[in-house]
Amino acid sequence: MINSRIKELRGFLDLTQEEFGNEISVTKMTIIRVEKDGNVVTDKVVNAIANQFNVNECWLRTGEGEMFNDTSAEDELAMMIAKLIKNSDDSNFEARFVKAVMKLSQADWDRIKQFVDDVSNEE
Repeated sequence: MINSRIKELRGFLDLTQEEFGNEISVTKMTIIRVEKDGNVVTDKVVNAIANQFNVNECWLRTGEGEMFNDTSAEDELAMMIAKLIKNSDDSNFEARFVKAVMKLSQADWDRIKQFVDDVSNEE
């Protein structure tokens, strides 16, 4: 049932009901109701979930196919960075790391490349 797949997806994404609701612009109570078997899930909620999390709408509605739509490595990286920056604060290491990488100069990248090449050749 779609209700259990939404709960499964939320668990896979490791989001609370409140966090999941915030991502798709609905309340925690809406998610609580959505996850209960037998409650009707609106097209608005289905579309929001599919769009926000790149979920295969067919899987969401019927259980057929893969949970997520295929994405390129570049798209996955962009989504990861966007999520990190959106949910970042000064104590979030991952966000601080991504922001630091974004500030690297070409000379910095050249040094990092040389380091990786050196380490790779040692193995």
